[in-house]
Amino acid sequence: MTQNEQRLDYSVLSKRRDDLFGIAIVAIVVFHYFLSCQKAHIHTVLANEYIALVGRVGVPIFLALSGMGLFFSLSKNYNLKDFYKKRLVRVLIPYFIIAVSHFFVRYILIEGKGFVALLKGVFFVEFFTEGNSQFWFIALILLMYAVYPLLFKLFASGKWNFVKLMVLIGIIVCGNFLLSRFAKELYDNISVMLTRIPAFIIGVYLGEKVYNKRAVQLPFWLMTLAGSVVYIFFSIRHSVLGIKPPSSVLIKYMETVYGLLLMMVSVPKA
Repeated sequence: MTQNEQRLDYSVLSKRRDDLFGIAIVAIVVFHYFLSCQKAHIHTVLANEYIALVGRVGVPIFLALSGMGLFFSLSKNYNLKDFYKKRLVRVLIPYFIIAVSHFFVRYILIEGKGFVALLKGVFFVEFFTEGNSQFWFIALILLMYAVYPLLFKLFASGKWNFVKLMVLIGIIVCGNFLLSRFAKELYDNISVMLTRIPAFIIGVYLGEKVYNKRAVQLPFWLMTLAGSVVYIFFSIRHSVLGIKPPSSVLIKYMETVYGLLLMMVSVPKA
């Protein structure tokens, strides 16, 4: 086997993208099942271990894969009209069917809050004002679609991409911090969305690497391994000893790094 044949590059993520999406979705469903069990005071060793070792990692994996896939779409056809039409139709039609049905039953038939409450729920007003977060993921995806052409332009050249990534994530982290200090109620309502933005942006960053088949180098393994150790340490400590981590936001960011490591180690070279 030649040295070139032994070379591992990021394109393996594209080759196994559908498999990874499936794993992420199953991980999210299983997590919510075990979380429901815990809320119902049904505690099992399996549930505790799953929440400690896997947790919500399916979410950042799904977001990273989404950002990565969209990079391919715009690379092959940079037509923003087609881009937005395809994505919005794919997301909004099923969303409106599910969301309208949900809020109609909840706010009209059960709670009797009326049509205005239904509209506030469907159009995310309650998410921002009351933290009603059943559909926070859709709000995040729509936001990321809106800014995606800018992210694509930022990373498409491949030059200084890691520096760009760190600066952009730094801005987002600082923005989160400032919002939590000066608009705490708003931040508490939408933090579930804001703290997941870096996962999607990392996906865009990876998209350029996947598209151009760039080699996976040692710094990737060192950074993701270090972040994963931090995440698992605090997660197990919280699950076993009940000690909360020093920062829930930090844990979500480390969970994203943990997800990147799991993505790469679960896709053997084709």
